[in-house]
Amino acid sequence: MVSLRTGSIVVCTNERCDGTFRRVGKAMAIVERDGHSMTLFRLHYNGQYYVIPTEQLRKATPEEKKRDKKSPSEWAQTPATLNLSRVYKVNRPTTCAPYVF
Repeated sequence: MVSLRTGSIVVCTNERCDGTFRRVGKAMAIVERDGHSMTLFRLHYNGQYYVIPTEQLRKATPEEKKRDKKSPSEWAQTPATLNLSRVYKVNRPTTCAPYVF
């Protein structure tokens, strides 16, 4: 069982997804869908959102955080509100646009 909190800096461990494997990001929200824990994950280097099963994440080490730093220009465009209803059950990391329109 993975013990993460919303706001944790985490690393994706799923080797099948080229876009997120070993990338550092922030756990923006953790929700339950169909009996499974899903995390809304935002990549540090480009600010892109993904829905990732929580068991495929782990806390980032200080070395990983230094290697994969947050891009201030990409994170400046953070929406005020996230629509968590767009976080759905997935088996592997999947791109998501959780904005409220």
